[in-house]
Amino acid sequence: MVKLSLSLVFSLMLSNPVFSQSKEIVASFGESLPPWVIEEGSTGILVNLLQDCLEPSGYQLKPKTLPYARRIAEYLTNQVSVVTDINEKTIAERGLKGYYTGDIYAYENFLFLSFRKGS
Repeated sequence: MVKLSLSLVFSLMLSNPVFSQSKEIVASFGESLPPWVIEEGSTGILVNLLQDCLEPSGYQLKPKTLPYARRIAEYLTNQVSVVTDINEKTIAERGLKGYYTGDIYAYENFLFLSFRKGS
């Protein structure tokens, strides 16, 4: 009975695409913007976030760092499946088809100055 149950489980697993084949998603990221995207080694907070979201579903991320315009061109020619750091205006202007998640992260830049007499 145990062997039959294990055989059934393994058969179901092998027929499931998550287990029977590797699913790869090619995603384009902007050029180096530490700590969000670090071009050398294709890592950073944004890359790691997407990897961690895809992994439980059996997907593997293949990151590509590209200039902004080239990321859109590669999406339009199906060379990448995901474009990061894009907005609704660009999607509408370029007629991009797909799913828009909205904001997945946000940050603010600040400037801190020290004024000294005589400088």
